[in-house]
Amino acid sequence: MTIKMKDTKKHTIKVDSDSEEVTLYLNTEFGYSIHSFDISDGEVEITDRRKFTLIAQVLGITGKTLERQIEDAIEDATVT
Repeated sequence: MTIKMKDTKKHTIKVDSDSEEVTLYLNTEFGYSIHSFDISDGEVEITDRRKFTLIAQVLGITGKTLERQIEDAIEDATVT
């Protein structure tokens, strides 16, 4: 089982490459929450773009930036 974690000040990205799942742990002024996303062909599957954008806004970043961070974490997990 390959699990890699990437931490920032407000969130942690956990990639489980065996089950092809990304878990995003948020720790913000609004509290703590957990969000899971599937991985398909090395990319994160975002089924609810509006919710994903809201998550990014809470973190103070754009949806594209959050998506790039998750995909970088996926790449890091699959390379090693």
